[in-house]
Amino acid sequence: MKKTLMKEVIIALMIMMGFVYASCSLEDLETVTETTVDEDQQEEEETSDGSDSKEDEEDSTPDQQSSAPEFNETKAFPTAEGYGKFAQGGRGGKIVYVTSLENSGPGTLREACEAVSGPRIVLFKVSGIINLYRHIKIKEPYITIAGQTAPGSGITLKNAGFQIETYEVIIRHLRIRPGDDTNPEYLEGTLRDAFYIYPNRNCHNIVLDHMTFTWGIDENLTFSTGTNNITMQNCIIAEGLSNSLHNEGEHSKGLLMLNQLDNISMINNLFAHNRGRNPLISSNSRNVHLINNLIYGWGGDRTGWGTHTQMFVDDDPIQNAVIYGNVYRKDSESNDWPLYSERNFRRLADGTTFYIDNNYLDENGTLENMKNRDNDLNSNPDYFTWWLLDTPPSGWRDTYSTIKDDIDDVADYVLANAGARKPILDEVDERIINEARTYTGRIIDSPSDVGGYPAQYTSDVPEDSDNDGMPDKWEIANNLDPNSADDAYEYTLSSYYQNIEMYLSELAGDF
Repeated sequence: MKKTLMKEVIIALMIMMGFVYASCSLEDLETVTETTVDEDQQEEEETSDGSDSKEDEEDSTPDQQSSAPEFNETKAFPTAEGYGKFAQGGRGGKIVYVTSLENSGPGTLREACEAVSGPRIVLFKVSGIINLYRHIKIKEPYITIAGQTAPGSGITLKNAGFQIETYEVIIRHLRIRPGDDTNPEYLEGTLRDAFYIYPNRNCHNIVLDHMTFTWGIDENLTFSTGTNNITMQNCIIAEGLSNSLHNEGEHSKGLLMLNQLDNISMINNLFAHNRGRNPLISSNSRNVHLINNLIYGWGGDRTGWGTHTQMFVDDDPIQNAVIYGNVYRKDSESNDWPLYSERNFRRLADGTTFYIDNNYLDENGTLENMKNRDNDLNSNPDYFTWWLLDTPPSGWRDTYSTIKDDIDDVADYVLANAGARKPILDEVDERIINEARTYTGRIIDSPSDVGGYPAQYTSDVPEDSDNDGMPDKWEIANNLDPNSADDAYEYTLSSYYQNIEMYLSELAGDF
């Protein structure tokens, strides 16, 4: 009896153990199966990369955990350089979406810039051309405009641009192409700058990064009186329209810096096919820096068309200006004197000081230091020696981390990085870059000379359940909560940048 009972107990235990083992094996099998399916799906997505639909290709939302480097300071964004690099923009402000391409009204870029007050971060749920009837006037400070968030082909402003009358402004990855449309409802041609900083409005702490400024009629950009702590980096300033709608006639101009400017940084930009003002620096200005830019295809009918000055106030000098490490690349029409010409530096006031060094003329691929060329610096040195510094101003490099001293690196870097590139580099900018690379192209009179505005397209906006500006799949990949908008302003991923800033920086290609 005892043996029979013991046998039955042993059999029961074996059955129970077998059941548990079977159950465990089944659970393990299910887990492996689920993982295998996920890996297979991921492998399929990876192997099909490049052959998916356009919509799939254009969803550029990062879906991996952020691989940001370690930071040691809070800048406008991690790759910001120069005097404007500590701009706050809209940090910590409300998320404002652009949902309409109309000139004005609900959901427009104009409403986000002109009607919304307080710190704000402007994101895009649309892409295409915005036909403006007048400039968008930014009068309220603390704004970030993140063009890299637009789906599809990105955002282009036409007929007008931005007029800045405030401080703490960050704008990235937008194209501004005013053009020559003669519709009487649009802004008068003579007033069509792509970007205009208004005089005497205490405009400071402004960063323009990866922007495209082309087809302006007055000039492509103006930084006006009383402006300070400005950075323009990685931008295209090109094809200022020549014989167009300007009331003075021919007027192809790049960048005008008009009187009383302090701490201006222009680094890693492409100036192309502007007859003059590449750029123009004027009176009573200090610490204006032109560093590592590629300047291509200036005018050839007289000297003074490259980088030059104009003294509107004779008694007020330009002090501690730095022109360093730039490449002046000739096209078939450019003259030989884009820098060291008396006409480039006219009527300089007593006390003027410039440090000009390591700038090269590029003629069909042959680089020559412009100090060694047959120019006014060598034929009439007395004109230059009293205002040219032998040594650079103290500390001028301190506000930069990436100055290129090897001139061979400058053009390649600019051509690989300049312009609005997120979500895409469009065909107009690609053409301008290719012309600068191949010594082709010319100064134009009208956008129609080069094919006009390119076709636009859109794509799906990434799912964002909590509407906090960070797509769900990015939040999930970075262990954030896709159902809580509060984490946009937390410092989960960095001690220096809020989570929304980390997303925008990753989307812009900062890391």
